[in-house]
Amino acid sequence: MDATAGSTQDEQGRQGQQGAHDEGPRPVLQRARGAALLIAVLLVPTLAAGALVGGVGGLGAAAAGAIYGLILALRAGWRTALALVPVLALATVGTVLAHGSPWWVAWLGVLGLATGLAARAGLMGPVALVCAGAASVQPGSGSRFVVVLCAVAASVYAALVARRVGVPPSRSARRVPTRDALSLGLVAGLGSAAAAWLADTWDAPHAYWLPVTVFLLLVPQKGSLGAAVLARAAGTVLGIVVGVLAPLGDLPPVLHAVALVVLLVATLTWTSPLWLNTALATVVLMRVLDPAGRGWAVGSERLVAVVGAVVVVLVGALALRLVPRAPAATGPPALTDDDDADRPAGPSAV
Repeated sequence: MDATAGSTQDEQGRQGQQGAHDEGPRPVLQRARGAALLIAVLLVPTLAAGALVGGVGGLGAAAAGAIYGLILALRAGWRTALALVPVLALATVGTVLAHGSPWWVAWLGVLGLATGLAARAGLMGPVALVCAGAASVQPGSGSRFVVVLCAVAASVYAALVARRVGVPPSRSARRVPTRDALSLGLVAGLGSAAAAWLADTWDAPHAYWLPVTVFLLLVPQKGSLGAAVLARAAGTVLGIVVGVLAPLGDLPPVLHAVALVVLLVATLTWTSPLWLNTALATVVLMRVLDPAGRGWAVGSERLVAVVGAVVVVLVGALALRLVPRAPAATGPPALTDDDDADRPAGPSAV
């Protein structure tokens, strides 16, 4: 589906290739220091404020807003992330209000439709991240208004932190023809609705991971869709194996917390290759959600969610191949800012 979107960022690809040649101990240490700084400056105060204001629901919403807000700012630029805050607010309000009802499936289908249509403006990746963040917010037993407020406020704060560390205001992205955007919107809408329906019928605490993973797979990646899907699936399996076999649950609470911080720093440091980043993120999820156990229940849920999302996205990609493609767009990129063309993508750590 992202191959049809055609919005893979050429400049980011060139920077990624250059970064691959420059890989060494010093760049890795720089990224690790930057990751630790982001955790201290972004995650710690955001999660503490979310928990203080909204309890468990506020904590989860703040975590989703901060993490997806940061990823969005890094991929699309801090100004674009701020511009999409109203979209995040609307998507989160709809998700929270529809939670636990049949309207939740329909609403996620609408979000999928919006994700595909956003490719017309070169915004498919950013909007997919916004929808993934919104679908990750679970209202819990607290005030739904507070949950939405925590998610939106954390996302705004993440964009401001990204601006502070040197992330550019915007990044270039390519538009696709209207006909292709309509095809993407239809297939993405049906796919996300199907994933939401499967999650709704799946009796698991983290069933919402299934549509969230579909939205994440809609984010354009370097290379083919098949390679990205395979990398995410392989990373999930590897992360589950490591999470189950690693005896972190037997550590004293202080050492367990230290190990979790180290894993989180590693996840933010090695954002590529995708399979490694996915494996690290899976281990972090297992340790956060099942700190005292082996994490098998969490890992198995994650595996089912990824496999289900992969099937949904691959079926959608196959359907798109049957639709005639429009000629390549020749218009200007949707997010071009010539003043920032020579600016670095951000500090090497992030």
